[in-house]
Amino acid sequence: MRGHNVLASLVLLWSTTCVLWARPAFAIPVFARLYNKPCSACHTVYPQLNPAGEDFRAHGLHGFTPIVDQLRQGKEIEVVWDCLAPPPTIETDALRLEQVLTNLITNAFKFTSRGTITIRARSDAARERVVFVVADTGIGIPEHELLHIFDESRQVDGSMSRAYGGMGLGLALVRKLTSLLQGEITVASQVGQGSVFTVTLPLRSVS
Repeated sequence: MRGHNVLASLVLLWSTTCVLWARPAFAIPVFARLYNKPCSACHTVYPQLNPAGEDFRAHGLHGFTPIVDQLRQGKEIEVVWDCLAPPPTIETDALRLEQVLTNLITNAFKFTSRGTITIRARSDAARERVVFVVADTGIGIPEHELLHIFDESRQVDGSMSRAYGGMGLGLALVRKLTSLLQGEITVASQVGQGSVFTVTLPLRSVS
C-alpha cells in the first residue's frame, strides 16, 4: 500500500508540474483544484474523478493557445486547429480531460522540432462519442515500442530516450485518466514521420 501511495503522489506531482509549467498564469487555481480531488483506492491510486462535474466544449481547445504559444517558441512548427462548427459538448470531468490533452500536446512539442502539429476535435454522433486527436510530424515511435508506450515508467529506448528524456509516467497517466473518463486512447506512429494519438470519449458519462 505504501508503494501505491508513493506512486499516486508521483503521478499527481508529474501531472501538476506539466499543467503548471505549461500554464504558469493559472498555477495557483489549477494546483488548488488538483489537490482538492482526494485519491480513491476503490478505483486506482490516481485522483478520483468527477465525471458529471463540468461540460467541456470542444471549441475550448483554443483555451490551449497559451500552452501552444509557449511550447512552440524557438521551433519551426505550424499548429493546425481543426474543430468543426458547431463544436461538440461533452459531459465529463473537464479538469481531467484538460490534463489528458495537455500531456498529449506537451509530448507532441517535446518530440517535434519542426513541421506540423494538429489538434483536432470531432463529434461521432452515430456512436455518441467525441474524438480528440493530437498529431505531430516528429521523431515517431518504433513499432516494437507501441505496445508498451502507455506502461508506467516505460521510456522509448536507445538514443531517443537519452535525447528527449523518455515519456515516464506521462502517457501512463493519460491512459489511466482516459479510462476513468470511460474512454479509450490509441496511437499510430512511424519513426521519422510522427505520431497520432486519438482519445475517444462518450458524450455523456455513464454512472
